[in-house]
Amino acid sequence: MKKLLAFAVFISAILTFPLTSVSAANTNGCSVASESLSSNSVFQNTNFTWVIQANCYRHPYIMNYEQGIGYLCSNGVCFNVAGKSTRSSYTYSFTFLVPLNFPIGSATLKMTARGSDYTTIQEINSNFTLSIVAPIPTTTTTTTTVATGSPSLVSDSLSKSSMVLQSNISSNSVYWTVRVQDPFGGRLTSATVGARLCPTTASWPDGPGCTGATSTGQGNSLDRTYTFFFLISSDAPMGQWLGRIFGPVSGQPDIIGLSRITVTAQTTTTTTTALTTTIPPTTTTSTTTTVPQTTTTVAPTTTTTTVPRTTTTTTTTAPAPVVQQQAPAQPVQPQAPVKPVKPIVPAAPVLPATPVPAQPQPQAPTATLPKVQPPAVQAPAIPPKSQWKYVTKRILQTIPSNIKTGAICKNGSTANTTHPLTCLKQGGVKKWIYSPSKKIYVNKKHICYLNKSTNKYTKNCKLA
Repeated sequence: MKKLLAFAVFISAILTFPLTSVSAANTNGCSVASESLSSNSVFQNTNFTWVIQANCYRHPYIMNYEQGIGYLCSNGVCFNVAGKSTRSSYTYSFTFLVPLNFPIGSATLKMTARGSDYTTIQEINSNFTLSIVAPIPTTTTTTTTVATGSPSLVSDSLSKSSMVLQSNISSNSVYWTVRVQDPFGGRLTSATVGARLCPTTASWPDGPGCTGATSTGQGNSLDRTYTFFFLISSDAPMGQWLGRIFGPVSGQPDIIGLSRITVTAQTTTTTTTALTTTIPPTTTTSTTTTVPQTTTTVAPTTTTTTVPRTTTTTTTTAPAPVVQQQAPAQPVQPQAPVKPVKPIVPAAPVLPATPVPAQPQPQAPTATLPKVQPPAVQAPAIPPKSQWKYVTKRILQTIPSNIKTGAICKNGSTANTTHPLTCLKQGGVKKWIYSPSKKIYVNKKHICYLNKSTNKYTKNCKLA
């Protein structure tokens, strides 16, 4: 009864679907009821479609919800180049893409599907023989326009025209803004561009003191502005410095800036306090003593003589001598002598005048001037010591280096270059290698406190 039912299903399938090719049942229990090819001759690297209706009338049957797998075979070697197919009931449709390395010549097709016991694999071979043909070579002419000419510097500027180096490297910063144009091909991209700031006397690009920076820039492929941030070491060379960009366009020369910055060393200022002692001027007062003039006046003397019987009165007036005393410091002009009064002589004899004794000449008083002593010059008072004072001491300081010497590429190799194309063929830069840091002595301000018990400053001073 089961055999009759299976035979009826087989006859019904033959009457329902148009057959392109029909084969007898395979020994594994499945056969090709019908199949078709979109083309019997196929080029490499092209598609073709194989549609097959399977007929499995022996146990175990193919599961009608399973998807089969198609194979393209050549010389006994099969390739699963179709993946899983799309199917409708027991009809499967496979779309193959012939790879370029598939052997040229005859090829066959087959498919596999799982049985109803979930273990048995049913294999169905096609009755077609496919011809694989090499593709016809095509000639493609490609015209490549190569831009010629180098990018040009439009303008550049430094944020400082001069710099006095400080011991703290973060204080020795400067910005360099550069505008570049590439009118020949618009080759300026947003890729990172490197630059160096070096003394004009240093070798390019890794001479003494040279420092580096990077920037992606702003703008478009024809006109772009880059801004670089540089830090200059505190022990860098003095003089004129200039900036330079590694070629922003591959294969083109570098861009050299026109702006300059003057770098000078830090000046240590020493303050010397001069102690000036002012002696007040000595004023000597000259004392002049004026002795008043002394005038001695001798009053006239009147003598009366009595003669018997004859009375004669004689009056003689003698001029009064004037004695003048002069002070030694100021001479006094002598006064004119007083004119004597003419006596009246009577007829009687005139007796001589009684002589007047000379008056002692008065001595001029002597003025004793006090001695003027110059004021004593007092030494300036010594001020008390301050509670603290500043001193400058040299200390050893480590300056990190920011000069690139090479790079570690992403594939693990190392490179000794630092330009933008470093590690280009190795997948790019994984990590930059910098030169070792430097140790230098720098002057630092310290504060020392006074020890009141010894009136001396401590030696263990602290950084101010």
